[in-house]
Amino acid sequence: MITNAITSHLMGQPLNNGLFTGYARANNLRLSQVFSKKTVEALEKVGLQAPLTTTLSPVRPKSLSRQDSQFLADYRNSMLDLQNLANKVVRAGEERNPRAAGAENPKVADVTGLLTHSQDEYRLRVEQLASGQVERSAPIQADETFPTMSGSLRLETEKGDFDFYLSAAGLKDNRAMLESFAHRLNARDTGVTATVREEEDGRISLELENEAGEKNGYEIKGSLAGRLDFKQVSQPGERQAVYTVQKNDGEAKRFTAPTNKVTIDRGLTAKLKEVGETKITSAASADQGTADSISKLVDRFNETLGFLNQNGERSRGALNQIRRMVVPPTSENSMRLIGITAKKDGSLAFDRQVFLEQSQKAPTLTRSIVENFTQGIRSDARSGMQESSANLLGPMEYTQRFSDVQQLPYNVLSAYSRNSVYNMMNFYATGVLMSLNA
Repeated sequence: MITNAITSHLMGQPLNNGLFTGYARANNLRLSQVFSKKTVEALEKVGLQAPLTTTLSPVRPKSLSRQDSQFLADYRNSMLDLQNLANKVVRAGEERNPRAAGAENPKVADVTGLLTHSQDEYRLRVEQLASGQVERSAPIQADETFPTMSGSLRLETEKGDFDFYLSAAGLKDNRAMLESFAHRLNARDTGVTATVREEEDGRISLELENEAGEKNGYEIKGSLAGRLDFKQVSQPGERQAVYTVQKNDGEAKRFTAPTNKVTIDRGLTAKLKEVGETKITSAASADQGTADSISKLVDRFNETLGFLNQNGERSRGALNQIRRMVVPPTSENSMRLIGITAKKDGSLAFDRQVFLEQSQKAPTLTRSIVENFTQGIRSDARSGMQESSANLLGPMEYTQRFSDVQQLPYNVLSAYSRNSVYNMMNFYATGVLMSLNA
């Protein structure tokens, strides 16, 4: 009970409005006379530091603003994404069925399924993609500096209702602003994909599109939707996919489909992604799959590092994670062998062709380097997840001040209070104070 009163005083809490009930509260009221100016002077005479007070009570949670809540959610999602994508890289490099199919140019299509024979080869040519509902914002000048748009945006889709608060604060120009908005929207599984579209005159706009072939569209609401001035440019099913398929040396056949998920052959499907040509073979499957996964991991790593740099002055926790991530996840010489290089700012670059060539020459060594690389990123992301909300949001000077208070040897609730020596010192100090004020 005595120590409760002492601890409350050290934390800057009024004893007559104590946190304790019953006899503890009564004792706190009696002991309120102890902590006077004379007591503080007596503490300093015996070599103890005068009690510290803070404007923000450590035992009362800080109410979070909408921006703080969004920052915590984005930070957590970034760490989880890094871990999940690193795991996918390892899984993509595992042994695959020798008949597993893959596209040599994954920008054109993602292919899944098994070939009838491992030597089979298809040539896929995409002439046109099917369209879903497309909404496009009013075009703005890409290089205009000091963007100021911000506000709420709500997507109502077949997958549910999703609320966002998007802000351009701290971004360099309109391009960075729209790219930031697109990244935030794509980070959640809304069923709608956001991209930044560039016009011929150098202006840009934010374009939203759902999966082609969906019967129902989606709605955009919120204050930011009005500021960006979205207009519908395509309705669901307005345009069909057009593609041709040639198997081995056979005749090329032309097809149309209401969606971009199409059947190439029995047991073989593809998701069309852009106009172009690609071969579909078994050899392309494993290496291309791993290269795709590494590319996605590197992109997400760079996005996360950029996000942290924008919030680096927010708190100690954000700075801690930046320091972890700017250190390469594994040896830079090893990374260069598989086409990954570290830049001066800590971001990474991936050369797909170098990786594919190295994978063909030394598959075992390549797999080992990839595992070490992904393990380093997973480790950094796990450490980032262990940063407390107080570290990520609390003012840096407060975080250090509260830490110092917790380390004081005469604080009964300090990190050392379980050690009997420090407890005894606390009780002896209490006895001295009672004697001085008797």
